[in-house]
Amino acid sequence: MRLGDDARWRPTPFSYRYRVRRVPHGTRLELEGSISAAGLPGPARLLGALAEPLFQRGMRSNLETLKRILEQ
Repeated sequence: MRLGDDARWRPTPFSYRYRVRRVPHGTRLELEGSISAAGLPGPARLLGALAEPLFQRGMRSNLETLKRILEQ
């Protein structure tokens, strides 16, 4: 199963895809995502390099929270 979202109309476009699949002894949830500074104006575009690590950290935190909830 795959589920995702694309936010191309926002100032910092991003997309993400969750993939759920069966594996021996359980289920695996994978998350693939990307973010772009393409929509940011002028000098703010230079901050785009900072956005990706923050995006990754946020997605990792979301997955850890989801894991905790599902394993309760």
